[in-house]
Amino acid sequence: MGTDLGSGEQALGGIRQRLAFIPDGRTIPDEVWETRHKYFVLLVLGHVPFLVVLGLFEGTETTVTGITLPSIPLGMLLLQNGVIAAFALAAAVPRLNRRLRTVLAVTGLAFTSGTLVYVTGGYIEAHFHFFVAIGIAAIYEDWLPFGIGIAYVVLTHGIFGTIDPSRVYNHTAAQMHPWVWGLIHGAFVAMLAAALTVHLSSIEQSRRNAQHELERARERATEIENLEKRQAEIEEEKQEAQRLKAEAERERAEVEELNDHLQTKAEAYQHAMEQVAAGDLTVRVDSESDSDAMVGIGETFNGMVGDIETTIAQIQSFAEVVQEQTDAADTSTRQAAAASDSVSTSVQEMATATEDQRQMLDEVAGEMSDLSATVEEVAASAQEVTQVSAETTEIATDGQALADDMIADAEQVQASIETAAETVAELRHRWTRSRR
Repeated sequence: MGTDLGSGEQALGGIRQRLAFIPDGRTIPDEVWETRHKYFVLLVLGHVPFLVVLGLFEGTETTVTGITLPSIPLGMLLLQNGVIAAFALAAAVPRLNRRLRTVLAVTGLAFTSGTLVYVTGGYIEAHFHFFVAIGIAAIYEDWLPFGIGIAYVVLTHGIFGTIDPSRVYNHTAAQMHPWVWGLIHGAFVAMLAAALTVHLSSIEQSRRNAQHELERARERATEIENLEKRQAEIEEEKQEAQRLKAEAERERAEVEELNDHLQTKAEAYQHAMEQVAAGDLTVRVDSESDSDAMVGIGETFNGMVGDIETTIAQIQSFAEVVQEQTDAADTSTRQAAAASDSVSTSVQEMATATEDQRQMLDEVAGEMSDLSATVEEVAASAQEVTQVSAETTEIATDGQALADDMIADAEQVQASIETAAETVAELRHRWTRSRR
């Protein structure tokens, strides 16, 4: 059972695949179809005056063909041509869909074939127009016009051949058997339609393949365009990368140059600091640099060394002043000591000579006043010397304290120099390690 169902589905699939090759005209672009349809309708309408003139002619035409045409009632002639014009005009209405307009136009052309056969009295040559009409209807690339043509041939030949066979056939066999010969004519038209269908199917398949290839070509063109755009983007990115690389190389060169400059400056600063640490306060560094930090260090170093040098000079100058004052104080002290020793000796001599001079009291009574004045002057001098000595001692003490403060400041400056030297050495060590 399952096998039968599978076979049936395969057969149905095969039928659908074959039916897909039957042309239906949908692959024709609208603008192409409109152009073809317009000329088809004009062709149908162009038959009307020709058929009217041919239908009005009666008798034998002896000049060219020798054909004998029957008498056609004017009403019937106008009716048939009116039907043809009505189909053609209806097919020209743009509001109708393409398939319906195709059917109307092809039916109008089929009526022209039937009318031609009618007005000629059934000449077999007039039947050729059916084949021409089928060939012209092939421009729609649709199987439906072929079906209409085949049906029209069979039905009109059978029905009108039965009503008035002399208007459809011009030989006795067909007049006696109108449906048989209608089927024969329909069969030939069907074979022509089949041949055209195969041909149109091939054209439609080619068009589909061409459309598919066109779509693929468009996709490839789009891909190529995208690739070209991407290539252009890549080229731009490449140029940007090259620019960034060049900029990076330039920055790297600048960094290396700056590093070399910093190393040179650091070595110069270190050497200068070592000289300052050794006691040479006349050393100065070149503070000009591409690095603001190095400029600041150089200027600070020069200012610091200048301040230290000025401070040391002031200390030396003040020390000289203190030394001079100290020497002067020592001289005054020695003079005061000498004066004190002289007074002491005089007192001792006076004490020793008291007994001897007791007798001379009366003689020196007048001189005691002078001696008292002298003693008072000596005492005043000793007091003045003592005061000067105290002031000198105070000045010396203050000078010593100031000297101690200056020495402490100098030690702090020395410590600052050593700290700066260590900082520069540490920066140089870090820079050397980063270079590695």
